[in-house]
Amino acid sequence: MAQNQAINSLGSLIHQIPHRNGSIECYGTSGSEKAYFIWKIYQELRIPLLVLAPTAKAAQSVLEDLQFFRGTAAVPLFLFPAYNILPFKFMAYHNETAARRIYAFYQLLEHKRPPIVVSSVDALLQKTIPKQEIINYAELIVAGEEIERDDLIAKLVSGGYAHASIVEEPGDFCVRGGIVDIYCPLYRDPLRIEFFGDTAESIRCFSAASQRTVQTLDEAVVLPAREMVLNKELLPEFISRIRARASELEIPVSEIRKIIEPIKLGQGFPGIESLISLIYPQLDHVFNYLPENSLVVSVGDEDLEKAAKDSENHIIENYEAACRAKKLCVEPSSLYLEWSQIKDYIARNQPLVFKMLEVLGGGENNRAGRLQFKAAIEETADVS
Repeated sequence: MAQNQAINSLGSLIHQIPHRNGSIECYGTSGSEKAYFIWKIYQELRIPLLVLAPTAKAAQSVLEDLQFFRGTAAVPLFLFPAYNILPFKFMAYHNETAARRIYAFYQLLEHKRPPIVVSSVDALLQKTIPKQEIINYAELIVAGEEIERDDLIAKLVSGGYAHASIVEEPGDFCVRGGIVDIYCPLYRDPLRIEFFGDTAESIRCFSAASQRTVQTLDEAVVLPAREMVLNKELLPEFISRIRARASELEIPVSEIRKIIEPIKLGQGFPGIESLISLIYPQLDHVFNYLPENSLVVSVGDEDLEKAAKDSENHIIENYEAACRAKKLCVEPSSLYLEWSQIKDYIARNQPLVFKMLEVLGGGENNRAGRLQFKAAIEETADVS
């Protein structure tokens, strides 16, 4: 049975959120009004928010509106993007996209302030690196304390960092004598660690463009650059699963050898994330990373299902094309959630859903309905 209650005050509606017993549906908002409402919810309740939009473009628009209302407030607000390339292509994912995703994971796990994360349907459909892998990989480096430099370099390689002559973009690292430069996803600028033997004497952030110091740090956390950490302990099973999958797809041994050789050296290759389920048979998803008291806010609810179906169709098409071309690939179900699963996770969270104002009749009544800002709440309660 549905219990309906009309609430005309924005403040009254916000105060209902912690006591909700089901989803909340909000009618009558449009454009940046939604972002203003979301920001007011955050200001009042100070809880983590996951704002879900149908598409990447819509998510970016909501993010920009929220950035405007946030102003200079010290509130973690960031985008969790989908990869710009579908799997089964064996093309390198954009470093900036990979960095944004790793940054989002860590902020959700280690948040000191409740974050606001904005995302899209296709980003939530994709399964993710297990959160324990992010936690296990994270390396705290403290100025003045010892850390094995060679072990750090090996860890960077296993975490998907690429050796470069000059550090220019996220995921690059460079070694020059006793200096190690790392462009870690957690920081806006790359890190420069100066070693004396195995002691990290100093840690600085520097500008990738000018190479000048931006800030001196007492400590820094190094995260993986990619959603795949090639731990030595996992490599034999990973290689075994690759060979088994290649046999199922009848892929020539010579082609598989090209994939396996760099993996044996602990190195990745473009598109290796498409095989993530072969190294982590049990993947996580964004909802695993959300703090328990998070609120999911759905923006453009009417378009979510269509966006999900479009994404699912593209995934199937790419998978079938890869199979026909005898390319190494895994079943889509091992990399993606189904939209029905996403809906279940959202429903369990008891979300706030922005919906179009339902208009009955026409004429001046319709016009009045469009001009009036109206918030309505619909809570679903089980009645025994």
